[in-house]
Amino acid sequence: MQCYMLVDFGSTFTKLTLVDKDEAKIICRTKSYTTINTYAIEGYKKALTEMKNIIHAPGMDEVDEKTGKILMPTPTAVLMASNLISVGIRNLKGLGKLIVADIGGATTDIHSMSEPIVNNNYLYDGLGETFKKGL
Repeated sequence: MQCYMLVDFGSTFTKLTLVDKDEAKIICRTKSYTTINTYAIEGYKKALTEMKNIIHAPGMDEVDEKTGKILMPTPTAVLMASNLISVGIRNLKGLGKLIVADIGGATTDIHSMSEPIVNNNYLYDGLGETFKKGL
């Protein structure tokens, strides 16, 4: 199976479509408002996560059963875990501001958890800063 991701950056909506070339059919589609200086990626992450249903490697059923169907790429898992360590969970208090280095075999990912630093004496250009940040 060959899948293609088509992205249309329109003036009103940015559209993401995943297409199965072999069967000539659309697998999934999502769109979000095109807004300057705004993160609008959650819908796209969801659509790309749905691809795990398309790409079914041997042994994935066993992994699903043993993990309770929690499958995600390592950088996403580390980012989510870092957020839980920072803000806490249930009755456990979080540590607050946090920087995490995930040193892997081929890459090193850096994640930080902190409120955006706002200084009215500076002009900011580009995307705004979020609490969860990953590089």
